[in-house]
Amino acid sequence: MNILNGIRVLDFGRYIAGPYCAALLGDLGAEVIRVERIDGSEDRYIHPIGNPNGEGAMFMQMNRNKKGLTLNPTKDGSQEIVKKLIESADVVVANLPPQTLKRMGIDYETIKKYNDKIILTTVSAFGHGGPYSERVGFDGVGQAMSGATHLTGYEDEPIKAYSPYVDYGTASLTAMGTLAAIIDREKTGRGQVVEGALFATSLAFMNTHLIEEAITNKNRKAIGNKSPYAGPVDIVKTKDGWIVVQVLGEPLFKRWANLVGAEDFLDDDRFSTDIKRGENSQILSDKTQDWCKDLSSKDALNLLSEAQVPYCAALLGDLGAEVIRVERIDGSEDRYIHPIGNPNGEGAMFMQMNRNKKGLTLNPTKDGSQEIVKKLIESADVVVANLPPQTLKRMGIDYETIKKYNDKIILTTVSAFGHGGPYSERVGFDGVGQAMSGATHLTGYEDEPIKAYSPYVDYGTASLTAMGTLAAIIDREKTGRGQVVEGALFATSLAFMNTHLIEEAITNKNRKAIGNKSPYAGPVDIVKTKDGWIVVQVLGEPLFKRWANLVGAEDFLDDDRFSTDIKRGENSQILSDKTQDWCKDLSSKDALNLLSEAQVPAGPVNNLADVLKDEHVNQMNFFQDLEYPGLNKPAPVMGLPINLSNSENKIKKRPPTLGEDTNQILTELGFSEEEINTFKDKRII
Repeated sequence: MNILNGIRVLDFGRYIAGPYCAALLGDLGAEVIRVERIDGSEDRYIHPIGNPNGEGAMFMQMNRNKKGLTLNPTKDGSQEIVKKLIESADVVVANLPPQTLKRMGIDYETIKKYNDKIILTTVSAFGHGGPYSERVGFDGVGQAMSGATHLTGYEDEPIKAYSPYVDYGTASLTAMGTLAAIIDREKTGRGQVVEGALFATSLAFMNTHLIEEAITNKNRKAIGNKSPYAGPVDIVKTKDGWIVVQVLGEPLFKRWANLVGAEDFLDDDRFSTDIKRGENSQILSDKTQDWCKDLSSKDALNLLSEAQVPYCAALLGDLGAEVIRVERIDGSEDRYIHPIGNPNGEGAMFMQMNRNKKGLTLNPTKDGSQEIVKKLIESADVVVANLPPQTLKRMGIDYETIKKYNDKIILTTVSAFGHGGPYSERVGFDGVGQAMSGATHLTGYEDEPIKAYSPYVDYGTASLTAMGTLAAIIDREKTGRGQVVEGALFATSLAFMNTHLIEEAITNKNRKAIGNKSPYAGPVDIVKTKDGWIVVQVLGEPLFKRWANLVGAEDFLDDDRFSTDIKRGENSQILSDKTQDWCKDLSSKDALNLLSEAQVPAGPVNNLADVLKDEHVNQMNFFQDLEYPGLNKPAPVMGLPINLSNSENKIKKRPPTLGEDTNQILTELGFSEEEINTFKDKRII
């Protein structure tokens, strides 16, 4: 792929968020130069896989399509090299603290003196500004502080998702932001700063649930692998393994009931809506479990054989695109998911996904609708649809049809498994992607696989397809051609687990779930204080020394059992016990203050109400309160989870009521008032 041919990226990143962002740019054709310490950056050696030179699985994933350069930018005489690199570059990627960037001479104020068109893409734990801005933090801290960990697993112990989805999600969003900055530079000639934050990403991926909490005060608890919003949603045991089943919406519930012999449930009021099915989910799980207990996993899945990507379109709207939400005349089903007491039925998911959009109702399969579809396509740049190919064709919005109307059109689609291959016709939601990637198997404990509560596969796929859409726009500017951008939930889930899959392919370790610990470092765990839970994540020698000095474990520094990250992972229970003993009589606030002062990554395991009251959340204005007709409280909606320094990150329009902008849009397309009224009479709009 050569869409970014001619773009040079300097990758000063470490671990996942920075290097994966740069890798995505390299995948798109940019020349990426990985700049690291002379003796190799620490992330070169994480997840060892038997290479005598020490390179680990993470390094193998993160550094594809890159050149390698070693440099000590703090050494006398190095600045001439740094200056020439910056002068030759388009983008600098660095997930390093501001003070480190300054010390290395790659902070924005310095590098823009060398190159006023340079784009600096940075990632931090909490963003710049706010009371936590100087704190360090890894993926698990973001998970815990967003409310996701509190709702994963069971109420007696919060569980951290094994897949480091906050890191990968932030990388995907900042890569998207970098492409937006490249497009902006073509228009304005200016460079800028693209800023991502792990905490912001984790909040975005939980925003639907936070909206629900803000308006309803439900204070939800963890309920294992079930969903309070639909059913059956669960992980059930077959005679030779486990399978995940996710049923959402009336059509899928009917299919499930007919398959498992529960036709009587179709007339049972307890199961008449998604919410009622969620409230009675144990009955549905038991029925599913009874049906599959004597089947092999393969047989059950063959018998059983849609991600929500309005978020992709929302991200494009955040970046300034005019987005028209096209839905059924009586409202698409996702308008009513996660109800929050609105008499018109709009739910929390709709509030998050449809900011900055206009609303149009349309039945594109009705006779007489095709002229509207044709004019919409002719006026558009991008069509976003997470519908099966046969549905796109029936609606007249498959690529072969729409490119006849507009040969520059970009069609962005998402499916569960991608087109081609034996699973391409199967349906699937987020949890299926989690389960099939190995992430669910490694989350929680060995006796029961646990699905992460945050639907990170959906959000990650939306972020990556938004990035792909911007890449297609850049390509169209060069070639004049439209194209298809295709995302798949399964592909995203595999990308987010790729480091672990590389390790398995080479070492055959067949790892098992070990709770909240890590086999690669320590202490990494969730421990109990006298009034709550906190997560602690220590990776690398400097952080281990800080932790040991803080908790009174200085003797561990000379103990061979703890001499490397891997050895600390192998002896993690000892380190977890030491951490637990240290904090058991401390409040969470006091323990976290001490950890913060010592610069050890840590955070509280927040429930949703805690998140909404968090001082950093409020000082950083991560959420914007949106009034909506029928709601008795404003909804706290997050806009773009990253910041671009040349743009105001503000939601400009609340989500539309059903068909709110239909007349205006059709008038702008050239339809008369009489024609519009005829469309209404025929139930086309």
